[in-house]
Amino acid sequence: MIRMMRSGGCRTLVMLIVALAGVVVQMTAAPAAVMPAGLTQSGNVPSPAEFFGEEIGAPGVLIPHSKILEYYRLLEERSDRVQIHILGQTTEGRPFYYAVVTSPDNMERLNELVEMNSKLYDPRGVSEDEAEQIIRDGKTFVIFNHQIHATEVGASQAAILLAHHLATSDDHEVRTILDNTVLLHVPVHNPDGQEMVTEWLGRWRGTQYQNASPPFLYQKYVGHDNNRDWYMFTQVETRHSITMQNHYHPQFTLDQHQMGSGTSRIFVPPFEDPWEPNVDGALIASNNLIGTYMGQYMTTKGLAGVEWKERYDGWSPARAYYHTHGGVRILTEVASARFADAVEIPFDQLPEGFRRAKWNFPMVWPGGTWSFSDVVEYHYTAAMGALRAATDLREQLLTGMYVAQRRSVSPAAGFPYAFLLPPWQTDPPTMTALLEVLRVADVEIHQAQGPFTVGGEDYPAGTYVVKVAQPAGRFAKSVLEIQDYPRIFQYEGGPLDSPYDVTAHTLPLLMNVTVDTVNEPFSADLVEVEQPEPLAGVVKVLVDGVEAPNTHATAFLLDPRVNNSYAAAVELAGSGLSRTLRSFQASGRDWPAGTFVLEVPQAEGAALPLLRQVDELAEKHHLEIIGVTTALEVPTAYVGEPRVAIYQSYSPSMPEGWFRYVLDQYGIPYDILHYDDVRAGDLFPYSVIFLPPGGGSPRMMVEGRSSDGRSGAQVPPEYAGGIGPEGVAALEEFVEEGGILYTWSSAWSFLTEYMGVDAKSVTADLDSADFNIPGLILRVLVDTDNPFGYGLNEESAVLFRRDAAWPAEAPGANAVARYPNEDVLLSGWIQGEQYLANQAAMLEVPRGRGRMVMVGFSPEYRAQAYLTYKLMFNAIFYPRSEESR
Repeated sequence: MIRMMRSGGCRTLVMLIVALAGVVVQMTAAPAAVMPAGLTQSGNVPSPAEFFGEEIGAPGVLIPHSKILEYYRLLEERSDRVQIHILGQTTEGRPFYYAVVTSPDNMERLNELVEMNSKLYDPRGVSEDEAEQIIRDGKTFVIFNHQIHATEVGASQAAILLAHHLATSDDHEVRTILDNTVLLHVPVHNPDGQEMVTEWLGRWRGTQYQNASPPFLYQKYVGHDNNRDWYMFTQVETRHSITMQNHYHPQFTLDQHQMGSGTSRIFVPPFEDPWEPNVDGALIASNNLIGTYMGQYMTTKGLAGVEWKERYDGWSPARAYYHTHGGVRILTEVASARFADAVEIPFDQLPEGFRRAKWNFPMVWPGGTWSFSDVVEYHYTAAMGALRAATDLREQLLTGMYVAQRRSVSPAAGFPYAFLLPPWQTDPPTMTALLEVLRVADVEIHQAQGPFTVGGEDYPAGTYVVKVAQPAGRFAKSVLEIQDYPRIFQYEGGPLDSPYDVTAHTLPLLMNVTVDTVNEPFSADLVEVEQPEPLAGVVKVLVDGVEAPNTHATAFLLDPRVNNSYAAAVELAGSGLSRTLRSFQASGRDWPAGTFVLEVPQAEGAALPLLRQVDELAEKHHLEIIGVTTALEVPTAYVGEPRVAIYQSYSPSMPEGWFRYVLDQYGIPYDILHYDDVRAGDLFPYSVIFLPPGGGSPRMMVEGRSSDGRSGAQVPPEYAGGIGPEGVAALEEFVEEGGILYTWSSAWSFLTEYMGVDAKSVTADLDSADFNIPGLILRVLVDTDNPFGYGLNEESAVLFRRDAAWPAEAPGANAVARYPNEDVLLSGWIQGEQYLANQAAMLEVPRGRGRMVMVGFSPEYRAQAYLTYKLMFNAIFYPRSEESR
């Protein structure tokens, strides 16, 4: 929770088909901007076509990550302009690397240049004269991220051409770029996904299933959401990227993406409103300057269809770490082809707004064939335009960083002084997780060495202090404060303009960590800590609230409000673990319903192995485990070992992947079920089956599909089926016999369409002009005596994204959580708050000996919503009577 105490001319590549000895060879006529003339081989560096034996941009030609690395290694070996750095391994064990590309002179001085640039990022102690000297003599540092989303296949292929051009060309443009910039070049930001997608597309090439969309997430856990992780840093690839950011402090980062093919040919900044309020105005201006420069560069090269200031905004730090670290994000979105094949787009099928020139769309694309070579060319030229901007605007961009960071270390009036994280947390390990987020983000963290008082409130030694006046202070402020997203109208007197993305990123609310905001300076004995220490695990026996070190416990208690208790429960579930069915008092403390109870065997010698295990688990999971000496006066029910299954659609679901990630972090085992597993009907090994949202419609789940709704291609038969009536019957029997079928977000509609649940969302018939919630944090009231609500606060925060709510008195259902009568919004932007008042946010629908669950929000939300993980964990550790399944 948060408490307040008074954030030329390029032309389309032409494919020439030449038949030689019966073999069809594809060749590319290379315009100057894509493959400069005379550079087929320079300094013994083979061109990409010579190295790979295929033309980059040719139909169906995709070079995989591993082969790209081989080529970059060759560039490093034969060019003094390129150095390869391996940051570590990806999620699935592939190398994550980048290339430093700059002039030989800059390469020799790289450490010195990095040190100079760091003084612009952290200008404390830097005089105006020294800053001016750095701005005159320094270089523009830029990071290029290619193929973040693995199905957006063009950027990594363009990266190969860019690397070759920069490594071999001696033309004036390249020499000027290399002299003035240091490029940190990431040709494949998602190596696992890039390899998976390349292999998948190659597997079906030349068959009737060519260009069917991959039936899996193209990153082990998060798929397309990998560019929504840049303030939580959950994924290995994200952390590698942040390590690079924090070392070099680039003036800007170019993220190359692709979009749909039916509008403009490429988007470049400026962004649409609004901007996150913690982004300095100098950086917003730098973003506008770079993007406009790139648009002009591409247009003068003859590339039509360049668009800016449309669709994409600068609000969420999930996509823009750089905005609160002295740099800016330059996003490009190139129109996609059909993966590596062309699409036909007649001019008259383009929207009217893209058939005429306007101020932010100066040159109309004439329609027709949009080839993969076009996609590669636009990526390549955008990258060259960004490098030219970095070169020609060097002093302005370095000045922009310096001025922004000077304001960051000396914030203006109206900024808070500090955020305090006291040690009296409900869930101490989760506070440590929040501190780790701040640490990864280069935020300076202090800890009080003694007690102190602020605003009349006493804080003990051990309190963590995050001062706002520091280089990364704006990042800390953006993720620790409540968001107030502005109301923007489409035109005067018109409807509200809907936000592009999620509008709230208040981590204390999502993680249930107490963070106090202090507006005035205070005195305390503070020491900066490099690595906040987690709570030391401890096992202690209490008698009337007093520790009794030499007393034998009859049982141990684990607090269900602490997420790590569920990780420990995985390992204790086979040792007679139970949960209390209501709140109680024991050993001088109040304990909530759902407390885990582990009885200690009283037979001589039988307790020793269990005591040893409890000690190990307390240390491993940083838990305080309390021993009691008297019988508990509260009913309990046993908890079996986790028997979890997750339904995985072949229309991949990001919430499913995020949920797997969460379970893996807590060591909770699970099985994956596909449609044929459910149809086979053997579901009784499981106590709970999770049915995630985002995996296609309920009808598709049951009946399957014959074609890919995204690409239009036929789906290979093994990925096309549905669970069928047999699968529906199997799920019905599973629930009747005591199982839990758990749905969240949009997946609840399967229960109403196929499982006979009588429920309708209260927002179902509302127009978007009346009810629109693209993503925010809401207040809910939780029935903490319901087993699904164990361990939550009676007032809790949830992440709602275009989800559902139901009548609180829905027939045949129990409301586990509901929205209050007023003050539903906690952080972000809402339209139609009144429609949620007093409605159910989560329903339990009993059926036979089992139950079905409908959660109308995202309890796993992008591995940020630590508080509401428990709503899912409780289904796994649901208390059962001895005779239950």
